[in-house]
Amino acid sequence: MAREWFKKTAAFIAAKKKKVGTAGLAYSFDYCVNWLFNYPLYIYVMNDYGLKYGFLIMSCLSFSICLAYILIYDIIKKDLFLLEDAKEFMEKIGSYGGESRAKKLLAWIVRKGGFFSAFLILSLWKDPFYTTAFCRKGKYDGLSRRDWGIFLGSVVIGNAVWALSVFGGIEVFKRVFLK
Repeated sequence: MAREWFKKTAAFIAAKKKKVGTAGLAYSFDYCVNWLFNYPLYIYVMNDYGLKYGFLIMSCLSFSICLAYILIYDIIKKDLFLLEDAKEFMEKIGSYGGESRAKKLLAWIVRKGGFFSAFLILSLWKDPFYTTAFCRKGKYDGLSRRDWGIFLGSVVIGNAVWALSVFGGIEVFKRVFLK
C-alpha cells in the first residue's frame, strides 16, 4: 500500500516536475516575504502604533501586497502556487464514492465544509492572496464582486487574528520581562 502510494506520488511529481519546481521557487519567495512581514514588521508596527492603528496599518499593507500577488498571478496566468491543482484535487476528493472509510470521511468533510470552511481555514492559516485565489470561481480573470468580498473578508479576518496575537504577545512580554 505504501509502495503504491510512493509510486503514484513519484509519477505525479515526474509528470509535473517543471510545475513543482516553479512552485518551490514561488513558495520560497513567498516564505521570505511573509516572514519579513509577519515578524519584524508586524511586531514593530504593533509595538509602536498599538492595536487600533497597528491593525489598520498592517491591514493596508496586507491588502497591497496580496493584491499585487493576485494581479501578478492573473497577468502571468501561471499556477505558481499549485492552487488550481489543489482546487481540482478537492473536487475529486469531494466526489469520491469508493470503499475506503477514510476517503469517504474526507469526501464528506469536503462536501459539508465547502466554501466557508476553505475561506475560514485559509484566512486564518495563510493570507488573503491564497484565500482569494483558492476560493474564487474563475482563474486568471481578475476579481469579480464575489472575489472582492472574499479578498476583503480575508484581509480583515487574517489581520484581526494576527494583530490580536502579536499585540497580546507584546503586552505579555512587557509585563513579564519589562516591569
